[in-house]
Amino acid sequence: MTLNWVIGDIHGCYESLCRLEEKIGVRCDNLGATPFIVSVGDLVDRGPDSDKVIAHFMAGVAAGTHAVTLGNHEVMMVNCLEHFHPRFGPKEPAPSWFQDMKTRHVKRRRLSRYTSFEEYTLFNKLVWTANGGAETLAAYGADPYTPETWEIPDEHFSFLVTRPLYWEDDYAVVTHAFANAGDVVALRSGVPLSDKALERVIWGRRRPRIAPAAPKRHVSGHTPRARVLRDDRLQIAQIDTGAYMGGRLTAWCTELDVTLSVPSKVVWHM
Repeated sequence: MTLNWVIGDIHGCYESLCRLEEKIGVRCDNLGATPFIVSVGDLVDRGPDSDKVIAHFMAGVAAGTHAVTLGNHEVMMVNCLEHFHPRFGPKEPAPSWFQDMKTRHVKRRRLSRYTSFEEYTLFNKLVWTANGGAETLAAYGADPYTPETWEIPDEHFSFLVTRPLYWEDDYAVVTHAFANAGDVVALRSGVPLSDKALERVIWGRRRPRIAPAAPKRHVSGHTPRARVLRDDRLQIAQIDTGAYMGGRLTAWCTELDVTLSVPSKVVWHM
C-alpha cells in the first residue's frame, strides 16, 4: 500500500524537509505502507539550502518516490537565469508555461505597460533576488549582484524547467496556487493554458467560487497560513504553513485526510 503525502512550500528548508519525511516514514511503517512525497512547488528561495532541496527531489523523482508541481519561485528563478545567464536557456521544446522576459514584455500587461524592456528585466531581477533568490544563489556559491557568477548545475535547471503544473491521485488535485474548475479541466486535457489560467495556477490567491476539483480535494500552497486552512464546502486545503518564516512544514495525506508537521528553525526576513 502506498500513501501519498503532499508537502507545502519548502523554500530551501532542507533540514525541516528531512525531519518531516522521517516523521512520515514512521507513520507509514506503523501502517505497513510506503510513502510517496509530492511537493506543491516553491522548493527554492528564502531558506538556506535550495540546492539540497532540488537535489533531494531530483533523486526522488528519478527513484519514483517523489513528485513536484511547479511553483512561482521556480518560475522566477528560471526566468532570471534564462535572461541574465543565457547558458540556461530552456531546452527545446520549451514547456507550455515558459515565456521569456521579452515575450512577456511585448504583451504589455501590468508592469510591462509602463516600462522599457531594460527596466522590466531589472524589476524581475530585483523581485526574485529580494524575495529569496539571493539565498538560493548563495547556496550555489554565486554572487546575487553579479549574474556572471550565477552558475548552477545544468541538471538542476533542466529539472525545474520540466516540472508539471499539476499532480493528481484518486483523492486530490494539487497545484501550487488556487486553480478554478476550468483550469483543472484544461490541465487534465493537456490543452495549453491561457495567460490568465497560468497566472492563477502559479500565482493565484483568490479563492475559487466553486469546488475546483470536486469530488476530489484541491490542495495548494503559495499563501502561508498559521495552520492548514481547509474549506469542506469548496473541497480545498491550503497547506503552506510558513516554514521559511519560523512556522511549520506540513504534509497532507490524501488517502487518510490527516496532516503531519514539524517546526522550522528558519526565520527569513525580507
